[in-house]
Formats: sequence, C-alpha cells, structure tokens
Amino acid sequence: MDMKKTVLMFLALATAAASVVAQSAGVDDGYVAGGIRRAGTVAQPKGVSAFSDIGQYLPGGIMLGTGLTYLINGRQDWRDMGRIALTGVIGAAAEVGLVNALKYTVCRPRPDGGAATSFPSGHSATSFFLATMLHREYGRTVSPWFSVAGYGIAAASSLGRTASYHHWTSDVLCGAAIGVAVGEFACWLGGLVAGKWDSQVWPDRWPDEDSWSFGLYSHYSFDRLSDYGGDAATEGLRPGVSSGVCGIRSLCRGVGVMLSADFTQIRWNGEGDLTLPDGGTLPLLKTLRAGVTGLLPLAGPVSAFSDLQAGYVWGADYTLADEGGALFDAALPSGFDIRLDLGLSLRTAKTMAVKFYGGLEHYAGYGLLASAGTSFSLVF
Repeated sequence: MDMKKTVLMFLALATAAASVVAQSAGVDDGYVAGGIRRAGTVAQPKGVSAFSDIGQYLPGGIMLGTGLTYLINGRQDWRDMGRIALTGVIGAAAEVGLVNALKYTVCRPRPDGGAATSFPSGHSATSFFLATMLHREYGRTVSPWFSVAGYGIAAASSLGRTASYHHWTSDVLCGAAIGVAVGEFACWLGGLVAGKWDSQVWPDRWPDEDSWSFGLYSHYSFDRLSDYGGDAATEGLRPGVSSGVCGIRSLCRGVGVMLSADFTQIRWNGEGDLTLPDGGTLPLLKTLRAGVTGLLPLAGPVSAFSDLQAGYVWGADYTLADEGGALFDAALPSGFDIRLDLGLSLRTAKTMAVKFYGGLEHYAGYGLLASAGTSFSLVF
C-alpha cells in the first residue's frame, strides 16, 4: 500500500471522528431534564458505576491475556509484545491529550451536578481505544469474536456512564469516536515504527455477507403526534434522549437482522417545575429491540437505509415533588415499542460510517412520537 493511499484513508478516518465530535459538541442533552430540578445529591447506582470503571479496561485485559498466552505457546514473540506495548503508549498519550483538551475547553457540567468536565467521556474513549486495538490485533487475524467482545464491553461500559448519571449521551458518543480514531492511528503508527506495516488497513468489503456491524447511537424523541392518554400527574413526562448500542448481522448484500438496546432519559414538558428529592434519580427507561435493516447504495459513499424494530420498554417508579413541595409517585409505563427509521449512511472509511436518520416510534404508553438520531458504526 503506497503512502498516498494510507494518508487518504486516515483523512477519511479523521473526518468520521470529527463529524461525530462536532455533532456531539453541538447537542445539549441537558434539555431532557428541563424543568426537573435537584433538591440534593442525585443517587447513583453503584454497581453500574463500578462496572464502567472496571469495564473500560477489560478489552485491554483480554488483549494482554491473549498476547501472553500466544507468547507462551510460541504463536507470538517478544517483538510482537513490544509492538503492542508501543501502540498502547502512543494511543494512551493521544487519547488523554485529546480528551482533556476538549474537557477543559467545552466545560460541560455533568448530569449529576458534578464538575464541568463531562464532554467527552474519558471512560468511553479508553474502552473504545482498547477495543480497537483488540480488534486490529486479534479480531481480524484470529477470530471476529475478539472484536465482538471488545466492542461489546466498550459499549456496555459507555452506556453505564449515562445510566449512572456521570455523562450525557453526546459525551459517550464523542468519546467512542475519539477512541476508535486514536486506536486505528496508534495501531498503524506503532506497526510502522516497529517495522511491521499493516498493509491492510481496512477490509475490502462494505458490508457483505457474513459481516458484523456495530453501532453506538443517540436517539431523540420529540413531541407526540398522537396521545393515548395517561396519568395527569405524569402527563408531562415523556422520552427525551436515548443512548444505545446496535449490532447488525448481514444476511446478504444490503439486508440484515439487528438487535439494539438503550437507556432513555425522560424530559418534562408540563407546566411549572418538578423537583427530585434529596437522593432521587433522574428518570430512566430501558429498551430492548430486534428487527430488520436494509441498505441501498446511492452514489459514492452515500447510501440510504431503513430499520424496522420492535421490542419492549421497561419503565420504573420515581418519587418527585411539585412546586409546593408535595411528594408524588411518577410511574413510567412499561410496554410494547416499535420504531421505523429512514436515513442516510455516509461511509467515511471501509469499516466506518456515520448515519443520520428520522422516523416514527410507538413508545409504550406515551403514544406516537417523531424521532431523529445519529450513529457511529463499525464493520468487521
């Protein structure tokens, strides 16, 4: 592979990451909590937070364990381990620099009311950087299940940052984009310095039979198009912004099956303000869906796509206070969910795409909602 082609590929990679960063920086997810004030500290699910703290490093642990196992049985030597270590140092330095430069430039407050260092998520950047190293080192050469495990753990760790109220959705999406971009760059540069230039920066197919696609997405639900009624006390509570992960298995060219899961923060559209009592939590829904997807190439790197998914929403009960300080229980309903999305996919590299879409969604007991979203996808 000549240097000109390599430079063009990395320019495409940088464009993909920069587009996600720009989208994320321009989105204030805080609107979902508009009208919901905090009377004290927001309680955080300790188990979820602890998993994210540990999970961000698990892809690296898998890679280290695999490398040591291969070193012992002779499938790798110390030069390979040195190259992996060099790649890790290069990537870690670049990731820490980029993340902290943005944190102290944007200065976005965290959703739990903590320090103004929310954007972007350092946990997401770290986990996706290590997952990309695992994918490049063993997912492409040994088994794609290394890639599935690495990116799956990174996504779960990232979603845990929103579920534990440490980050907004756009913080996580931006962190993931930085992690993937830094990981690809570090693997290439580390190999080049170590004298092992990877001539196959990306696979030749996009996407074809027997390929996996993995996406981290943000999804925004807007005003109801139709209302099915509900409890007057919680009438103003409705889905706001979701952060989730989606996996697609291609069955044939342009057609696949998909599975997605997300957390959804609730927004308040009613009159006046509600208050979260001391130790209360921000409303959060959990959804699991399955469906089918289709991709139609249009021109160059642009394709049209459509997704049809159905699943179930798990609601929860919360305690809120009205303007007079009176406490009341807000029951967020559970029920059937169906979503139809149409949009455009911009392929920014052989294994990377940014998607933009809009659609309709029947969301449990909330009625029919208009929605829009964006995702950052990888294919392996």
